[in-house]
Amino acid sequence: MAKGGRLPFGAASLRRLFLAGLLALAAAGPSAPAAAGDGALALLADPPPAGLPAGLAAWHRLAPALVGRAGEALDAPDAALLSRVALELDPRLIPGAYAIRDPEGAGRSIVIYAGMAAGIDTTIRLQVAGHEAADCRRRHSDGFYRRFFAEVGAADETGALGSLPSAEQLLAGDPACREAANRLAIPSAALAARYETLVEGALAFLLLHELGHHALGHEAPASPAASRAQELAADDWALARLPRLVDPLDAFPALLFIARINWFRPETEAAMSHPHGRQRLLRLVETILATTDDPGRTRVFGSLHARLAGLDSEAEVASAASADPRRADR
Repeated sequence: MAKGGRLPFGAASLRRLFLAGLLALAAAGPSAPAAAGDGALALLADPPPAGLPAGLAAWHRLAPALVGRAGEALDAPDAALLSRVALELDPRLIPGAYAIRDPEGAGRSIVIYAGMAAGIDTTIRLQVAGHEAADCRRRHSDGFYRRFFAEVGAADETGALGSLPSAEQLLAGDPACREAANRLAIPSAALAARYETLVEGALAFLLLHELGHHALGHEAPASPAASRAQELAADDWALARLPRLVDPLDAFPALLFIARINWFRPETEAAMSHPHGRQRLLRLVETILATTDDPGRTRVFGSLHARLAGLDSEAEVASAASADPRRADR
């Protein structure tokens, strides 16, 4: 978001649509990990900032190489802009990310707060750990979001959360899910690689979205409607470039999280700074469909697109999301 915007946290009662999205991600199967690249921002080459949650160490470690790949993959004007932007992973549990420009216009930065990263990271970890334990993923995704919204409601004036449970903590507290918790605590090589691929996908989307705010010259919006228009424009800018960095499927958990925290009733839209979560998730699904020739993935995400595009009421959402997407042929 452009500096000055604020995430709208409405009541999120559409759990089953969120879970259907996770099932679509699982059904589509893993993509090949992106090749490592060179280059790093000095800010992220230093040791992780003090206070950064331990579970986010991979975010700090993977970001510099991703930025290096972005510099090579983007068109020259975008790459030049990226080279002038400082990227920071802020350890505070504020659930957001910002594109910031100083009042004189000389310095630019992108700040991803640990609250945003932690929410996406838990979504990723529950997905990869629960791939063979759908009931665990279902129960504890719901529990995590109840806790998340409770923390948001109690956030202080800076927007900082009190604490967030890790996926391992959620799973380990459930005797039926301790095997899934152990898979996270001592991950196999395949699970660790899949986790890192999804973190890279999340970082790629967040980086490009905030860079889009800078590229499009967005200033602090004058109204909620102007803010929503800026957010959609930054999404479109990012999604047009996302396939150059990662498989768009790998950004799916990040957009699921963003959609969940931006799902609100239509009558409240006029006051919201960000677009409805359905709009944002639809745009990613359309990008996935436009960049794949895999028939299984096309079937899974074509079905999800039809559900998202045709949902007008909460009852229709619940009904459509109750059916699991079929597994993609891989």
